[in-house]
Amino acid sequence: MLLKKYDATTFGRLFSYGSHRKGLFAIGIVACMLNGVVFPIFSIFLGKMLGVLFDFKDNPESARKDANLYALIYFLIGIAAFVVNIIQQSIFTTIG
Repeated sequence: MLLKKYDATTFGRLFSYGSHRKGLFAIGIVACMLNGVVFPIFSIFLGKMLGVLFDFKDNPESARKDANLYALIYFLIGIAAFVVNIIQQSIFTTIG
């Protein structure tokens, strides 16, 4: 058999070793979820930025304003991703 089935007591025993850090574990899971949301958000704004660059020839002033806005959004999302990643790594390192 390729997959070995584990019973619930194995995972329960593992979680019981860190039972005093349940709050940190919950914060770490939330940080993981936020870290997983970052790249789909990047892709949404990348599509919008490509649309702005495609329309640059027709209306350069509006396209420049939109491009600056999306560049700022990229920057803020990058900072948020950095902070969330640091939080995630430090919490899971603390938990062990």
